[in-house]
Amino acid sequence: FTAALALAMQRAGQWAARFDAQAIEPLHLLLGLLDEEEGRPALLLAGAGLLDLQEFRRTAIPGRPNPPASGSPSHEVA
Repeated sequence: FTAALALAMQRAGQWAARFDAQAIEPLHLLLGLLDEEEGRPALLLAGAGLLDLQEFRRTAIPGRPNPPASGSPSHEVA
């Protein structure tokens, strides 16, 4: 894995834990990728006019937990 992919997987695991999921699901991976505002997925989508990252985080999943804080500890998901 590259460092960026490892970070995205860590963040996806954090999202899965926040949702009390037993495994990382595609939504968790997407949220993990978009957590990095300067990351390639967020920049590509924003550059194409397809993503307002702040709006996405605020409204994409009504009632969802807040995004994991940068530097927060990793949560293992089996």
